[in-house]
Amino acid sequence: MRQGTLVARSSSLGMSKRSRRPQRGAKSAQIILVVETDVLVRVTVAEYIRECGYKVYEAVSAAEALEVLRAGHKVDVVLSDVRLGDAAMDGFALAQQIRQEFSSVETILTSGLVMTVQKAGELCDQASLEKPYHHEQLLSRLSILFQKRERSRTT
Repeated sequence: MRQGTLVARSSSLGMSKRSRRPQRGAKSAQIILVVETDVLVRVTVAEYIRECGYKVYEAVSAAEALEVLRAGHKVDVVLSDVRLGDAAMDGFALAQQIRQEFSSVETILTSGLVMTVQKAGELCDQASLEKPYHHEQLLSRLSILFQKRERSRTT
């Protein structure tokens, strides 16, 4: 695992203030693992999610994401691109591995290809996003996942 994978960052990388809409009531206990090979995309998305009140870990590959999970770090949702630049494990394989090893962790897969997004939706219970997506769409997906999780805990 790269040094600094679990380190919080504080720069906003030039996102406009208008695009920042913090989710009110986000619980600090809710933790997102962002898996993305494109450093600019990963850092921008992770920073936005942090500004909305979530704790965020970052990983550059499926192997690194699994390393974070297997190390015992609490994670509620993994947000991963389908294409991870790793012949051994793409986002689909990562989602399947997470489902097998960490059944309480939700997965959201992202892709710029419509057919891939549809497949991702089937694998991740409709929790997929087509790129490019707006940050508000991501927050909406997270909110839905956490509401669903909360309802299942109370019933």
